Amino acid sequence: MWRKAVDDRRPLSSLTIGIVGVGHVGSIVKRWARQLGMKVLLCDPPRAEREGDAMFTDMASIARQADVITFHTPMARQGAHPTFHLLDGSFTAELGRKPLVINSSRGPVTDTQSLIDALDSGAIGAAAIDCWENEPTISRPLLEKALIATPHIAGYSREGKIRATTMAVNALTAHFNLPQVVMHEKVAPGAAESVTLEAIAESYTPAADTLSLKENPEKFEQLRNTYDYRHEVM
Repeated sequence: MWRKAVDDRRPLSSLTIGIVGVGHVGSIVKRWARQLGMKVLLCDPPRAEREGDAMFTDMASIARQADVITFHTPMARQGAHPTFHLLDGSFTAELGRKPLVINSSRGPVTDTQSLIDALDSGAIGAAAIDCWENEPTISRPLLEKALIATPHIAGYSREGKIRATTMAVNALTAHFNLPQVVMHEKVAPGAAESVTLEAIAESYTPAADTLSLKENPEKFEQLRNTYDYRHEVM
């Protein structure tokens, strides 16, 4: 569907990815995309202010040039760099390559109606949505149109949960001056340094999760809360 509409089986090395938000997760996506041969565009205004503009671009350039646009920002309605509805009608009107749009950050970073309108018009080639506005009461029209649709479980890996639990326990023991707790299970401190398409495919295929959500959208919270943690790419 998206592959036919957007890249006609072109190799990843011929595609451009725009990463909006280059924190911990966005930086991993950047590293892996470059390893897979993609051209990478980065948009992160707070980092650009701190580090200079040399390695960053703006949303307009990403709209014009990217074949894939992926969001990895926190949710902020106020402040110097609000992220509420970063993808809106003005943004989709500037899209140049009928991109695949991915939201695995926060639901309100992308405007639901703008996504629907752009999918209907063909301005967006396909959408992969993990984070939704108004969760758990998600948009049925967007759900129907999304190529990939998951119940906010992008971060639900076994290794990620172990790391998060370890960090929380260590913070509590340090705060209350308690003996350090030795975790039974230990994992590497971060994601794999390198990755292959084969490893990604073996690690996770979203088809089953997409089918479950599309068939049972009213069970959004149940699907999320009972999710069987997958393993990360290793």
